[in-house]
Formats: sequence, C-alpha cells, structure tokens
Amino acid sequence: TVWVTGSQVEVLWSDKDFGGVKIANIYLLEDHGNDDLKRALTIGENVNLSKGSYTFKLPRSFKAGNYAVTITDDKKFFKYSHPFKITHG
Repeated sequence: TVWVTGSQVEVLWSDKDFGGVKIANIYLLEDHGNDDLKRALTIGENVNLSKGSYTFKLPRSFKAGNYAVTITDDKKFFKYSHPFKITHG
C-alpha cells in the first residue's frame, strides 16, 4: 500500500510480498509499468524489510501524474510494485 500525504509518501508491505527477501532497494518510477530502473529515483538502499514500512519525501520537482514505488532485491529482481497518483504539483 502507498499513502501520500502532501509531499510525504509512506510505503507499507507484508512479509508475504517478498518471498523471504530481507533487504531490498526502493525506487520511485514515473508511470506504473515502466520498469527502467536506470531512469528511476533511488529512494532507499539496503532497506530492512522486516520493518514493514518506509517513509520518504517527494522531490520538489515532482509534478502531478502517475508513479510507482518499486521494491527489488539486491539483484534488481522486482519483488513488489505499487502504483500511485500525485494530484498536486
């Protein structure tokens, strides 16, 4: 689940989402379905997934539009991706 409050984004997940992966990287991508991590903004590296959530602030440059938070393991295999919309900007 992704909650957006103003410029703050909170990502919540369940351990079941990751099939045993404990540490992951979190990326912010424009347009859900775009899986080009070269164009992604790295939000968190080596995040401990046992916490169940991660919070970050959106960069000021982000405009209204469709985005996705993507969580990968250290080999950059997709484990979880969740679309969300920014309605201001």
